[in-house]
Amino acid sequence: ESRAGRMVPLLAVGGLVLMGLAALAILVSGRSLVAGLSALFMLILGFSFCVPLIVKAVSMLLEPLAARVGGTPGRLAVGGIVRALSRTGVAIVALAVAVSATIGVSVMVGSFRASVSDWLGASLQSDVYVGVPRGSLDPVLLKDLVSQPGIRAYSTSRRAWIETESGRTRIIAIRPAPGSEAGTVIRAGDPETVWRRFETERAVLVSDSYAWRHGVSAGDAITLVSRQGPVDLPVAAVYQSYDSNDGAIMMSRRFYDVLFDDDGVDSIGLYLEGGVDADALMDRLREVGKGRQALIMNSNARIRDLSLGIFDRTFVITNVLYWLAVGVAIIGILGAMLALQLERAREFAILRALGMTPGQTGTLVTVQCGFIGLLAGLASLPLGLLMAWILIEVINRRAFGWQIGMLVEAGPLLSALLLAIVAALIAGLYPSWRAASSRPALAMREE
Repeated sequence: ESRAGRMVPLLAVGGLVLMGLAALAILVSGRSLVAGLSALFMLILGFSFCVPLIVKAVSMLLEPLAARVGGTPGRLAVGGIVRALSRTGVAIVALAVAVSATIGVSVMVGSFRASVSDWLGASLQSDVYVGVPRGSLDPVLLKDLVSQPGIRAYSTSRRAWIETESGRTRIIAIRPAPGSEAGTVIRAGDPETVWRRFETERAVLVSDSYAWRHGVSAGDAITLVSRQGPVDLPVAAVYQSYDSNDGAIMMSRRFYDVLFDDDGVDSIGLYLEGGVDADALMDRLREVGKGRQALIMNSNARIRDLSLGIFDRTFVITNVLYWLAVGVAIIGILGAMLALQLERAREFAILRALGMTPGQTGTLVTVQCGFIGLLAGLASLPLGLLMAWILIEVINRRAFGWQIGMLVEAGPLLSALLLAIVAALIAGLYPSWRAASSRPALAMREE
């Protein structure tokens, strides 16, 4: 224990160096995903090296307070953590890293879901969307659909793939309904100016992923090969999008028709008059298309619910990670506390001989486990938030090109802190029972 105590400051210095290297790796590695993951690993390892020093300082600070509140058992419970740091330090680090992983992933998933929900709310401007499984809508059918009573306006879109030097690129050509441009969230710049250039200057919008992967931004130009040959198109702005990892280019339908000589329409968005029931209208539209063309249609609310449902199913695996990490941490604390209980058997025997009851002995170990959980939970909060930031701003950005707003809520943080304490108390049940039911005479005979 003396050697372990002397190593604690050196470990902390090494941890600070590792965290500094992690920050440096993020700054100089450009877009390397491997470097981002390596930086995350160095951050976790470096922070873990700093935890024992923090635990030592906090325990020594709180030991007098524990003595005033809990008497001798309280002082022994808190002070014993420092005096057995080679055991308790490992247990605290294990639990802190496990809980911080759940915090990091939970904040990342929650932030991603909130960003997708906001994007869906802004993008889904139409009341009803109608499309076809493949190909394009029959022009005559399209006219019959949009002329139904109760429809006040409509928008059209066409999605096509073109070949470029960097591979296949998706083009989205839109003819928006009046005022519906607000459904596209512009990352930077004045929306009014952007949409004016979009309609009059052949300017295009590029999605987050496209801008990231191709290194373009507002004010740059991209080259596309049209039916008229290569054409340079100015980038008016970058827009928010989470519907594709590869990204897309959005252009006005008017210029798309000129450049690519394609009058097909994939889908239409219908804007209904006030008081019109969307489900009733969709039934009428199905009757119009019956026997003519297979139609796919959904309401605004239905698409939103389906999209978020798919999102939630995609990340349900995070629940498995959550409980797996906690289970590993509980096993780690259980092993550390059992080893510590074996090492302190003679100490407990002497305490029993001095008058401590079996219940007090078990309570001492239980309080110590709870305090270990509290320290681990507190340590997990900053590490978890740092992990979440790297996952959002570095890992997701470099892997997919998406921009996600980081959303930190108090609920998950408090739940993580409570989880750490409960996990530590659960892990300490058996060691507490062992300590309470031990035979002090046997241990004192060995002493």
